Amino acid sequence: MELRQIQYFLTVAKHLNFRIASEKLHISQPALSQQIKILEEELGQPLFDRVGKRVSLTKAGKSFLPFAEQVLFHVNRGRRAIQETANLQTGEIVVGMEPVLISYIAPLVIADLRKAYPSFKVKMVAMPHTRIEEWLMRGVVDAAIAYEVDLEEKFRFEPLFEEEIVFVEPRNQSRAPSGPVRPAHVERCPLVLPPADDRLSLHVYHELKRAGVKAEVVAEAAELESLKRLVKEGIGCSFLPALYVQQFSESDLIASRMAEGNWTRTAGIVHHKEKYLCNATRELIRSIRQVVSSEGARQFLP
Repeated sequence: MELRQIQYFLTVAKHLNFRIASEKLHISQPALSQQIKILEEELGQPLFDRVGKRVSLTKAGKSFLPFAEQVLFHVNRGRRAIQETANLQTGEIVVGMEPVLISYIAPLVIADLRKAYPSFKVKMVAMPHTRIEEWLMRGVVDAAIAYEVDLEEKFRFEPLFEEEIVFVEPRNQSRAPSGPVRPAHVERCPLVLPPADDRLSLHVYHELKRAGVKAEVVAEAAELESLKRLVKEGIGCSFLPALYVQQFSESDLIASRMAEGNWTRTAGIVHHKEKYLCNATRELIRSIRQVVSSEGARQFLP
């Protein structure tokens, strides 16, 4: 049994489509089918049912799946441990981040790490919060930076920083008095927010509902930069992370704290409990805390 055969099996099991799996693996479909057949012969059981173009895992395939995932997990763990011996002068760490976080944390952290380790590669990828456990288990990412979420027992969430969400509006259209904004003012403002299933939007909707405010959302945009531009153009007001707002100086925008409700949330690192925190991951944690501390020192909110 070869490691590549296990990788091939996991990829087919994920997509349940040999054509898509072969494209992801950059091999021909006949070659992929042949390797799966060799693996099945070695195991003595078919791993997939193939009925026409429909592919599904057999009972044996479902039983083999968690063991194959563990093999790949520990192989990737071993690779990272070997790379670590180079004292971070070479090697790579892959970090998954929720989309909102990657918009403003990733550039600062990468710049900070590159100063200390110019040859070390840091790859940060946008990661839906619904895929955190899957991506960590499959070794797609070495660690995940996300907002606090319920996790399976085998995963650990370690807080890194508190993120404040602030209300942002065009200066020339502001109808709020100076100081923190009350929910009644928000109710009079059309809003531009991330898509409804984004966790920033979910937090905003939850707090406004608690305050008895009915939100009027007139536009949605996934990127924080797009939301900022919509506010500048006078399309509506928005709720954005304070650390992101502090990174731009827009004289035509006003950012204010909310007077009522819970407008903070905890961001942290998620990793597998059985996976030790290598030097690269520890440096990542140090860098994030350093960046957040430096940016947080720039007080600007009323």
